[in-house]
Amino acid sequence: SAVSLYGIIVRTIDAGQSWSSYFSGVNGIIKSIFFSDSTTGYMVGWYGFILKTINAGTPITTIINKSNDEKNPFKAFPNPNNGNFTIKFINNETKKIIISDLNGVVVYEKTISDDKIEINNKGIRPGVYILKVIDKKISNMKIIIN
Repeated sequence: SAVSLYGIIVRTIDAGQSWSSYFSGVNGIIKSIFFSDSTTGYMVGWYGFILKTINAGTPITTIINKSNDEKNPFKAFPNPNNGNFTIKFINNETKKIIISDLNGVVVYEKTISDDKIEINNKGIRPGVYILKVIDKKISNMKIIIN
């Protein structure tokens, strides 16, 4: 599968001999697509939305998150990433960072008091994860590790 502008997914099942296009259900730019197996896939787009399919992309079955991530007091970039990414915060108050998979299994946890942290964890398996930051409130976002 491939992605394009305005929520269109372009897909081939014969090594590129023929292509089909499908509307994802979201009028936004899809930045990346990742399939964890032959039928289950995740797409991430601008403004923090993540789409999931359980039938190889035809059609999209779930919108996991469709929100403007400007509400979060932090940014994580790049997203998607390979396990190495930066989290930048709006302050340097003490906060707890938790990364868990979609089943709730914690794969990373740390308490910091800085306004930035570099996560260098190539040991995290490819997939979709929840990045949770706990300070005075709980904020979270979805991240994709390729």
